[in-house]
Amino acid sequence: MLRLADGQVFTSGRCSYRFRPASEADLSHRIVLPIQVEQIETEAVLDTGAMYLICTPELASLLNLDPQDGMMADRLRIRGHPIQGTLHRLTLTLLASEGDDCALEVTAFVPDPDPLSQWDSLPAFLGVQNCLDGIRFAVDPAQEQFYFGPVVWG
Repeated sequence: MLRLADGQVFTSGRCSYRFRPASEADLSHRIVLPIQVEQIETEAVLDTGAMYLICTPELASLLNLDPQDGMMADRLRIRGHPIQGTLHRLTLTLLASEGDDCALEVTAFVPDPDPLSQWDSLPAFLGVQNCLDGIRFAVDPAQEQFYFGPVVWG
């Protein structure tokens, strides 16, 4: 794992990521990470400009999330489209291929079910604010490795 100059542990887990377009319509390559939300394994695109863990409608359905159980309603612009949804607290686990998995409680945006949704084939997204801002992470593009670990306050 990664260490600071003084020998302190910086990260305690790592995983390989895939560097590919996030959807068929996407022209840019993205960092796509293996994750687990509650007990469901899936993939998500690392998006440092996004707020929250942004769930796909399919993932929300698998998790049996009811908008009535959410903390509050919210509306985000995703790929230029306004999407209405609710915020939920969920357990996100970054899955380590080496070292320790990292489980954290995050705020997740769950889109409202809408047959006319602009979601199409968009993936789930891992934002920094209200999601990854509670951990340390680093990207090694040469080896396509994502390093992560809990922040140790000292």
